Amino acid sequence: MKKLSIRNILVPIDFSKMSVQAIATAKRLAQRFDANIHLVQVYEFYHPSRYMAPTPLLKPFSVVTFEQYLTGELDQRLRALAKKHGLPAEGTCHVESGASSFNEICALARDITADLIVIATHGYTGLKHVFLGSTASVSFSTLLVQFMSLDKADDDRKPGRHLR
Repeated sequence: MKKLSIRNILVPIDFSKMSVQAIATAKRLAQRFDANIHLVQVYEFYHPSRYMAPTPLLKPFSVVTFEQYLTGELDQRLRALAKKHGLPAEGTCHVESGASSFNEICALARDITADLIVIATHGYTGLKHVFLGSTASVSFSTLLVQFMSLDKADDDRKPGRHLR
């Protein structure tokens, strides 16, 4: 039987409590398999009002697009989160923008040859799931990589773990 080999673990982060808790799970797995952890934050950039950011009056000729500003801010937050959890930020923190989060997560997973994706799910059901959707469940059906989803168990509200 072939030994399980995990070299790269991808952890999508939306800065919610559940997604941040997924880092601890990924760290335990990374220690066991001597793997690298990659954090990704995906934001959907599609609204016309997001094209320009307010610029200071001292620099009237400085034009910074809102997308550039937002990418820089999210990159700083992601790097700070990596540092807080003892992870290297250089080369392992990714900020992506796209029309759908799951497409960007799957594209990055292919680019870094991720062996495992540890993803938190908010556990929405009913109408919340219908209207808000689920990045985790769409990602599960899109990419042929091992997934570990972390969600809240109904009985004791502690994270549950499901490997697919």
